[in-house]
Amino acid sequence: MRMDSVFFRLLATALVCIGAHRVSAELDSRAAALAFGANSGSGSPIIQSRRLVIDRLQRASALAASDPMRAESILTDIVRHTHDAKLRSHAIGRLIELAEPEWPNDHRRSFLRLIAGPAIESARHHRIPPSVILAQAILESGWGRSALARKHNNIFGIKATGSSSSADYPTLEFGAKGVHIVRATFRVFDSIDASVAHHGELLSTDRRYAAALQHRSDWKAYIGDVAPHYASDPRYARLVTQLIRSYRLDRWDSVASSETETS
Repeated sequence: MRMDSVFFRLLATALVCIGAHRVSAELDSRAAALAFGANSGSGSPIIQSRRLVIDRLQRASALAASDPMRAESILTDIVRHTHDAKLRSHAIGRLIELAEPEWPNDHRRSFLRLIAGPAIESARHHRIPPSVILAQAILESGWGRSALARKHNNIFGIKATGSSSSADYPTLEFGAKGVHIVRATFRVFDSIDASVAHHGELLSTDRRYAAALQHRSDWKAYIGDVAPHYASDPRYARLVTQLIRSYRLDRWDSVASSETETS
């Protein structure tokens, strides 16, 4: 009888431990679901914990020298899916570090380094291709060297409306009779980040660009729909296309296809 009693006690203890493990696993899964969203098509687990995101960041760092393409893929996937702003910011920073050696070591690299982070965040939040954001910023601001960009943080040539702060500058307009110079009123921004955020809001909510939203995964089709409404220059889409291809600006475009809710 005493042996039976010991056996049943051991069995009961084992059952309790198994139950506790299942409860713990369920709690971990629920917590992970809050920190990390569904992952479609990347080969990663569907639900990922914050700890796993940190592990994947470390894995990307370890691969940066030997397999930078794989490291970039891991980091881009993290940006797409994690709700943790700090971890996402870290992943974006690492993405920029991986890309920098491919950029010209002059004012162009400095400008891309300045705007890449805000552009990736805007692309994720508004679900628009970061390649288009970056190329438009380059084209509209002359790599950040225009007076409008330097003095007023307006890197997209956004015109002023309503009561927004503004500044007047000459600009080229294309019409039926050719190109001519006009004086236009442009919006003033407090920072580059604010300029990028406003641009993302404009492209994602203005009805003029609604047709382009169906092309989030195809930057060429996307800019093809945006260009006629954004600029009067008939070459605009072609100029943006040349920049994207020349500097491989579409390397992070998958962040625009994120199916998770942003926070």
